[in-house]
Amino acid sequence: MKFLEKQQLQVLHISDLHISDDEDFDQSLVLVPLINRVKEDRKKGIVPEIVVVTGDITYKGIEKEYESAKKFLNDLLKSLGLGKDRISLCRAIMM
Repeated sequence: MKFLEKQQLQVLHISDLHISDDEDFDQSLVLVPLINRVKEDRKKGIVPEIVVVTGDITYKGIEKEYESAKKFLNDLLKSLGLGKDRISLCRAIMM
């Protein structure tokens, strides 16, 4: 049982990014600081093994926004030293 007690899984969970193609959407307010924070945390030994993204990834759900989201998520994974197999997306859907 001792072996199991020492195991930990570090998860980075982000939700409702609402990435937009609108002029008013400024990535430097949230997305860039998030990547910078992840880099700082890595230096302190906080290294998530998986990233979970839930909720609304984009604002309108159009292709241009998803392209921006893909770039952001790839940059995030790179800053964590993780491959694309270490991300799980669970987007919101309308019912």
